[in-house]
Amino acid sequence: MFNWIIGFLKRNLAAGLVAIIPIGLTVWVVSALWNAIDTPLRAVFLPPGPNERGFVHAIARFLNWVFGDLSFMARPGVGIAFLITLVLLIGFLARTLIGKYLVKIGDAIIGRIPFVKIIYLATKQLLSAFLGGTESVFSEVVQNLVVMIDLPPDEIRKQLANQ
Repeated sequence: MFNWIIGFLKRNLAAGLVAIIPIGLTVWVVSALWNAIDTPLRAVFLPPGPNERGFVHAIARFLNWVFGDLSFMARPGVGIAFLITLVLLIGFLARTLIGKYLVKIGDAIIGRIPFVKIIYLATKQLLSAFLGGTESVFSEVVQNLVVMIDLPPDEIRKQLANQ
């Protein structure tokens, strides 16, 4: 009887931990990232004090000079929206001819810095594996479909069996 209770507790405790830890860890990581990104970027919309220095405060001074008081926009989530907009804008610019040229120059410069080169290339390869490979995979699928459309049904089955 006592062994059954211990076994019951072990199994259910383990199952509970397996269910709770990934959820708790995910909530913790997402909230930490949210606060780490949103809080400083939200400061862009607040008017900086006279003695405040730094990149974020310089952007805040510029925005306040151009648009006036933007403190009404300093709400939770605005920093994330600002970051997403900035990333979209940089992505759009990087896809243009001038942007591709600037990225190429940046790659050449970073490729000459010993330790930074390793981190940069590893990150770039990892991102291209997840994000950049979609066009080549898509074009390969389209090419295979075009070839299969011209084939009779028996040949299509043979092609699919070989893959």
